Amino acid sequence: MVNKKIKVLQVVHGLAPGGIEAFLLNIIENIDRDKIEISFAVAAMGKQFHEERVTALGIRVYHTSDLNGIKNIIIHFLKLVKLIKLEGEFDVVHSHIDFFNGINLLAAFIAGVPNRISHSHNTNSAHAKNVGATISIRMYRKVMRSLINILSTKNLGCSSEANIYMYGKKNTNKNGNNVIFNGINLEKFSKINEEIKDFKIDESKINFITIGRMCEQKNSLFIVKIVNELSKVQNNIHLFWIGKGPQEGEIKKMIEEYGIEDKITLLGNRTDVNCILNKMNFMLFPSKWEGLPVTLVEAQASKVPCFISNKITDEVNIGLCTALSIEENEKIWANNIFKYIKNKNYNKKIDSKILDKFDIKNVCRIIENIYLKV
Repeated sequence: MVNKKIKVLQVVHGLAPGGIEAFLLNIIENIDRDKIEISFAVAAMGKQFHEERVTALGIRVYHTSDLNGIKNIIIHFLKLVKLIKLEGEFDVVHSHIDFFNGINLLAAFIAGVPNRISHSHNTNSAHAKNVGATISIRMYRKVMRSLINILSTKNLGCSSEANIYMYGKKNTNKNGNNVIFNGINLEKFSKINEEIKDFKIDESKINFITIGRMCEQKNSLFIVKIVNELSKVQNNIHLFWIGKGPQEGEIKKMIEEYGIEDKITLLGNRTDVNCILNKMNFMLFPSKWEGLPVTLVEAQASKVPCFISNKITDEVNIGLCTALSIEENEKIWANNIFKYIKNKNYNKKIDSKILDKFDIKNVCRIIENIYLKV
C-alpha cells in the first residue's frame, strides 16, 4: 500500500528575489517530494521572478491577488478559501506573510485545514516606521497576533527575536521548539573559482559586497555613505551591489553626487550569487532590522567576513560577523572597518556545529518531521 503524500500549501507574498523566497526555494529543492507535495499560493498578480524555477519541479503556483488596498485583500482572502476548498485535501497551510499570516490562517480555518502554520521571518516592518500610522499599525499587529495565536497549530520563526516579534514572549514556543534556521546548500557556497560570465572582478582591490532589496530595511542609503567614507580612507576599494528595489533611483543619484561611480557596481538581481560571493573580501550589511538573513549565512559559508548592524540577531553569526552600532555614523563605520582590516586576523574559523544547523539537508529533515507528524 502506497502511503498518501502530505499536501502542503505555502502562502507567500511573491516569488521575487529575497530571503524568504530563497529559504523556500532551498526547501522545495531538497525536501522529500515522494512524501510531501508542496503547492504555492502567491499574493501577487503577474509572473514572478522565481516562478519558472518552482514550476520546473512540478510544483503548482496559484495567484490570488495583490495586497494593496482593502478590495484586493478581500479578493485574496476569498480566492484563498476557494483555492483550498476546490483543490482540496491540503493537510497543511504554511503562511509566510508577516502579521498577515492571521488572515491566511483564518482562510485555512474556514476551509477546514487541520494544520495551520505561521512562520515569522522578520523583527520589524517598514510600515511601522511611518509615525502617522503608529496607532493603526499597533492595532493591526494586536489583532493579527491574536488571530495567529488562536488559529495556528504551530508557530515557527527564523530566529528567537522573530518569534517574539510576531507571537509575543508567551507564545514563542507554541507546540514545541519553533526556531527553524534559514537553510542553505552548503556545497554550493563552498565551491571556489566558479566563473562569472558577464563581468570581471579586479581581485587586486578590496572588494565588498552587499546583497538585498534596495529599501529602508536594508539601510541602503547608509551603505552608499559608508562606501563614500571608505573611499576617502582607502582608494583601492570597490562595492558590488546585488539587488533592486524602491530606493534604486535615490541610490544612483547619491552615488553620482558623491562622485563614486567607479567605486560601486550595481548588478541588479542575479542567479549566480555563489560565484560572486567567492570572489569577495568582505560583506557590508547594516540593516535596520532583520529576521535571520540567509545572505549572511551564504557569505560566511563562502568564507566572507561580514560587517553587520547590531540590530541583526547573534544567531546568524557562524564566526565571521562583526557587529557595528546602527546608531553610529558612516565615518565611524568606515574607520572601524579599516581598523579591523588592518589589525585583525580576519581568517577566523567558522563554527562547524553552528554551520551544520544551517545545512539545508538538516533543516529539511526538521521541516519534513513537522509536516509528517500531522
